[in-house]
Order: sequence, then structure tokens, then C-alpha cells
Amino acid sequence: MVNSRTYILPTSSTPELHLRCRLYSTLRTRPRQATMLTRCSGYSRTAQRFPVPESLFEEATVQPYIHNCFVTVREGRHIYQFCIFFKRHLRLRDNLLLSSGDRTFRGDAVVMRIGVNNPSVVNMRGRDNALADFIIHRFAQRINGRPRARLPHYLTLVKPLSTRISSRLAARCGVA
Repeated sequence: MVNSRTYILPTSSTPELHLRCRLYSTLRTRPRQATMLTRCSGYSRTAQRFPVPESLFEEATVQPYIHNCFVTVREGRHIYQFCIFFKRHLRLRDNLLLSSGDRTFRGDAVVMRIGVNNPSVVNMRGRDNALADFIIHRFAQRINGRPRARLPHYLTLVKPLSTRISSRLAARCGVA
């Protein structure tokens, strides 16, 4: 898998932001919201933002390489875009959050939201955590148990509307 990340070296004049993301760590039993260091190409709102996931991941000596995957989620008429950063190596710890049954995921993962108007990472909002959980579990199902599988660079997922919304629509349309 080709790494499509751009690196900006830190200087005294490089603007930096800390953006909210969803972290799936091997050291925790639940996912949590974390802040990731992000370097910017300028000071304007439209400046490109380049995340530094190395600031969140453990065990850089075992696996220094970080993969990334862009994910598009379609939910009804809404389209959301995210980016997953993850480490995957046989010598990393098992991630209990992303493992299922006999298929284990070894390593950490982070999900960040990509903006609509500016194709760069942005802060995650309230409902984005639920979408990130949906994305990461579908992603883990796809790559778990396949140590030599080619990792996806782009992924499109279709999320069904929640039952609460669907029941409202059904009631509005007069369907039982």
C-alpha cells in the first residue's frame, strides 16, 4: 500500500493545531476521543492541514510505518469522508477493540474527519464518533485475518439509516 501522506517538518514558523479524532488504542478497552497534532500550510482557514499520527501511536521501534485509508460513508442522501491511520504488524499488541473471534488486529488505529469544503482534516463533531465506530469495525472486518492482503487505499461504505429515523419516515409516509 502506498502511503499518500505529506510531511511538513516542524519549524518555529509552522502553524500547528490540535484536532479531535477517535483513537482505538491497544492500551485501552474502549475507544476514546483524542487530540492529534496537525501541521498547517498557512494561517488561513483554507490552509491544508497535515496530521501527525505518530504523536498518538505507541511502539514506534517495532513498526514505524503508518498506513492510511480514505473512507467515504453514504448514509441516505448524506456523504461523509474520513481518513483512517493505522499500524499493523505481527509484533504489535492485540487490539481488543478491533479484533473479532479468532481474527485479531494487531496495532493502533485513528479515525479523522475530512472537511466538505476544504479537502483536509477537521475537528470531529458529536455524531462523528458513532460514524467512526461504524467505519473502523467494517474496516477491521475487511483486513482482519489477512496478513498478506493488499490494504485498501480508498473504501466506500453504505450505512443504513438508523431505525429511529426509518420509523419516523415510515410514520410520516403512513407505512405501518
